[in-house]
Amino acid sequence: MRNLLHNGKADLPSANIEYRAEQHWVIYVLPIFYVVVGIVGILPAIFGIGALRLVGYGLLFLLFKGCKRVLEIQKTKIFLSSTHLCIQQGILSITLNDIALEKLEGIQLNQSLIGKYLNYGTLYVSTGELSQNYQIKDPFTLRSKILKK
Repeated sequence: MRNLLHNGKADLPSANIEYRAEQHWVIYVLPIFYVVVGIVGILPAIFGIGALRLVGYGLLFLLFKGCKRVLEIQKTKIFLSSTHLCIQQGILSITLNDIALEKLEGIQLNQSLIGKYLNYGTLYVSTGELSQNYQIKDPFTLRSKILKK
């Protein structure tokens, strides 16, 4: 099967992309917190002695973990075409999941009280072999478009 996204760009004539889901800004909060706390660990990791240096290394780990997660969030794209749900992920390498809408076994939407207020939620999509979840902006629109197919 040919991927709906070719070389990272939408192949619009053949894919007929009808909707692009956006990830919500709320999912950046924890990774950015990791980055800020990790920056504090730079000086102890370089100039610290003993236990202080170990704490600095731990904080540097949080810095790298936060930076990696921010990049992952930015590089994730979710598209809906007339026949497929396409999810593109990856920083250095790209993973494309083209999920045929007729093979979807279940769609679950979870929206907390804060999610209702800020208009985001977690959409769980599952097939027999694949299960994905994403915190997206305006999840009811994507869900309704998937169910209309």
